[in-house]
Amino acid sequence: MLSPLHQLLLTLRFYATGTFQDAIADFGGIHKSIMCRIIKKVTKTIASLRPQYINFPNTNQSLRQTKERFYSIVCFPRVVGAIDGTHVKILSPGIKLKMIDKFIVFTSYLYS
Repeated sequence: MLSPLHQLLLTLRFYATGTFQDAIADFGGIHKSIMCRIIKKVTKTIASLRPQYINFPNTNQSLRQTKERFYSIVCFPRVVGAIDGTHVKILSPGIKLKMIDKFIVFTSYLYS
């Protein structure tokens, strides 16, 4: 039986690499079916922690405060949340780039 830490690390490796379960199973020295069960169990456990770490504004005041905080960071209006994605540089449509704090803002397309 693998320790909970070992199970977590294998699952995180699976998430991070985007590879097949059998490749992670081989890496961990376990059978693919066991890896499948581990990923399912660890994923459910992580998802069950969502209420402790992910909160959505539930009042008009908290919604307004969240928008203001996002705007104060990157001057992006009407944002109340963000998820991970990949920015791909594209040719500018003619708008000048600008510096915000220490970040260079560039024209990009975000996809996930």
